[in-house]
Amino acid sequence: MKLTLAALIVGGAVLAYAVAPAATPPEELGAGQEDAWTSYIRDAGPAAAYAHFSELISSNTPPEQHTYAHFFGGVLFRAVGTSGLATCDSRYSFGCFHEFLGEAIRDLGLDVVEALNAGCREALPQTFLSCQHGIGHGIYAHFGYDDESSLFSALDACRRLPDADIIGGCYGGVFMEYNQRTMWGTSAQLRPARDDMHYPCSAVDEAFVTACTYWQPQWWIEVLRERFPDSREARIREAGALCTESLDREHCFQGIGNFMLAESRDERGRPSVSIARGFCAAAARSRTDELHCLAITANHFGIDSSQEEAFAVCAELPPASKAYCEQYATNSANIANRIPFPDL
Repeated sequence: MKLTLAALIVGGAVLAYAVAPAATPPEELGAGQEDAWTSYIRDAGPAAAYAHFSELISSNTPPEQHTYAHFFGGVLFRAVGTSGLATCDSRYSFGCFHEFLGEAIRDLGLDVVEALNAGCREALPQTFLSCQHGIGHGIYAHFGYDDESSLFSALDACRRLPDADIIGGCYGGVFMEYNQRTMWGTSAQLRPARDDMHYPCSAVDEAFVTACTYWQPQWWIEVLRERFPDSREARIREAGALCTESLDREHCFQGIGNFMLAESRDERGRPSVSIARGFCAAAARSRTDELHCLAITANHFGIDSSQEEAFAVCAELPPASKAYCEQYATNSANIANRIPFPDL
């Protein structure tokens, strides 16, 4: 059975809610608060609940905000069904979308995927792939976590979606869920390490290697905590060493930059430009490696922090490298809109 977006919205609307000014807003988030938030969303309406949620997390760090946005996306879907999709937005690194879409697919199955993909395109036309990324999480969770056949089936399902991107979007969501198991909520745990640190990139079809390689450093940096429990820099340096052995070195170093906003937090929990630059330098084995890392780092600072900090990421580079990096800082270039790499 194929469902349309209109059918989903009408179906979701069966869970009617009336605006209730007297509804008591919850003041806590996370495990144990799901029922309180579900009731509040139904009583006050999704938009009012999301506004209150945003106020509650306004002083949290970006990684904490992303985690809490996952929580909100999950309770939003359970409260109002698929009609709640338009409530989520691009804030908090799309965490609301990611969890909402993942849970929708886990509960409703693959028949809902095409309609959700269309809903992503409608809700976020400029950042569509970040929304589609959540679909990838849900597809992998639908197939299960047992063996590599689930991974291959999930990637195949992504390949059938319109506008599937080679790095982000659905493929990225699949690989991230494969490595991180975020859909397990508070029980989430990393995929265990094996002798081949480049697996599954060493086993997937060539069409998926770029996406796999881009998302692999996130898993490396986390799983290396066991070896380097007290040094972020050591973990990132080791991830850089692994990138030099990868099947796609360019996208591997970009993948390190993809998580630099979270990894570069200072003692106040805020992303630090100077720490980020130092970590990219520690990971890199060449100026090319470093620029790939810095460009994606600047892109994330520009989107999730500030333009001033994004330009500061690029500030100390030679002129040609700086110009390239600044295109990423302004989001004129990104993983979906590549520009020619400068001659170093």
